[in-house]
Amino acid sequence: MINLLLGAPGGGKSYEAVAFHVIPALSEGRRVITNLPLLLDAFPPEWRALLDIRRRTMKPRPVIDEVKAAFMFKRFGTTPGEQSFNANPFANVEDYGREEYDEETDLTRWTDPWRHPVTGEGPLYVIDECHKALPARGTPIAVEEWFAEHRHGRADVLLMTQSHGKMNRAIKELVQLCYRVRKAVHLGFEDRYIRKVLDGVGGTEMNETTRHYDPAFFKYYRSHTQSTTAGREAAAKDIVPIWKHWTFKGAALMFLIFIVIVSTTDMNILKMKTKVADKPRSKPAPIAQSSPAKPPATKVEAPPPAEPLVAESKPDKSHPLLGLGLHISGYLKSASHSMYLFAVSQNGQAVYTLNEDELVRSGYAVRSMNDCIAEVSFEAVKFYVTCDAPRVSVNPGSNMPGKAS
Repeated sequence: MINLLLGAPGGGKSYEAVAFHVIPALSEGRRVITNLPLLLDAFPPEWRALLDIRRRTMKPRPVIDEVKAAFMFKRFGTTPGEQSFNANPFANVEDYGREEYDEETDLTRWTDPWRHPVTGEGPLYVIDECHKALPARGTPIAVEEWFAEHRHGRADVLLMTQSHGKMNRAIKELVQLCYRVRKAVHLGFEDRYIRKVLDGVGGTEMNETTRHYDPAFFKYYRSHTQSTTAGREAAAKDIVPIWKHWTFKGAALMFLIFIVIVSTTDMNILKMKTKVADKPRSKPAPIAQSSPAKPPATKVEAPPPAEPLVAESKPDKSHPLLGLGLHISGYLKSASHSMYLFAVSQNGQAVYTLNEDELVRSGYAVRSMNDCIAEVSFEAVKFYVTCDAPRVSVNPGSNMPGKAS
């Protein structure tokens, strides 16, 4: 796998590479080949034996032909220009192992012979400032081919740079994960950095985390390659944490004042009393006046109350394949058994297949009409399926109840 670690100077690239890539690989017994400014004396002896630190390319510098140069100077008055040679580590295919012949494929590949005794993995390459070794123009074709076939040697690569626009495009397109790191000074933290993980260069951001610098890892590397000791960057003294800004303090003070006012006055919605509705005063009953006697009224019985009407419940139209298309894609018949083969489609394309037994186990009942027509039912749902399985792009599933048009 090829991963890319991006970040501005002092953004945490070296710490991220050492703490989360180099040391975990060494702890698993894996060989690490890198040009990072590691301090070998800080590593245990067993880890030191697995480290291969490069300072220049393994390819020899080409020798100038003195005889040819003298001849050209004598004949034409000029000397042959020096051939373009990149001396940075990992700039040439010789930096990635040795040339080996593969009898199975009849091809010659460059690979490192080291393999992990248990997992069989190859080495981990950690290439700092990779835009110098793998520039946008001038990277040898053999190096591009090695990156394209790096898994043949069971190797993994972590590229590190400040800007991916300066590096080789063909190699950049092979990046699986892209890590972007940035120091959290804009939040007022000098001991933290923000790491974002993207799906490829410029891909979708998958997660973001804020990590603390652990001083225990500082002894393993120099963060400034131009100095002999680990340096400390000058703090950005004009950056103030948000909780120390006057606007934040003012907003917090106003919020506290609001809480006090609300809790001590009638504005508190939690203490508002609900008004009790006054009971209506009872009116005195009118005095009954004497009247001539009337014949007793006959008692009329009220009709019995009508039974409430119960709404007829509609049958449930749902079933497991609701919203999908079902089509007959085949019919198998033998002396003892026969079954249909069904295709399930969505958006005009078949997504998977089912046989009749699998459909029955899902709760459906299948009744055969002929080789190309079958009646399928699920509880109160019934529909017919025909041999109209989609080939390239059709409008399937019109026979399925509940299928969106």
